[in-house]
Amino acid sequence: MDGLKIKTVTGDQFEVNGKVTFKDYADERIYYCGGRSWPEEIVTGFIVPDKIENAARAYREIQVKINSLEAEAESLKAVITAEMEARNTDIINAGMFVVRYTHYESNRVDTTALKAELPNIAARYTKTVEARRFQVV
Repeated sequence: MDGLKIKTVTGDQFEVNGKVTFKDYADERIYYCGGRSWPEEIVTGFIVPDKIENAARAYREIQVKINSLEAEAESLKAVITAEMEARNTDIINAGMFVVRYTHYESNRVDTTALKAELPNIAARYTKTVEARRFQVV
C-alpha cells in the first residue's frame, strides 16, 4: 500500500510497500512486509495514508446509520407484532403488504450437554474454522 509506514518505539518510521501481514507465535506477534520483519514489542503503530483514514471514517459513519436504522426497524416490528398478537392473528393485510408473524421450530445440537456427556464424540465432530474479522475501532 502506498504511503503506509510502520512506527517503532524508537520513533523510527519505515515505509512499507505491499501487504503487511503478521504471524502469532507462542509468546509474540511478528509483522512482515516486503522481506522485512518487526516484532510486536517495537511496533507502536501504523501511519496510514489519508485515503484509508477517510474511508475508515466514512465506514464508521455508515455503521452508525445502519445501527440507528436497525433500531428503528426493530421498533416498528414491535408495533406490528404487538398489534398482530392483540388481534390473535399470524397474517394480516396492511394495504399493499401482507405481514406474516408465524411460529416455527428448529432443531439444534446442545453442544454444552454433548461435550459434558460425550466429550470424545463432541471432540471428534468439532472442527476449527478460521475466519477474519473486519473492525474499525
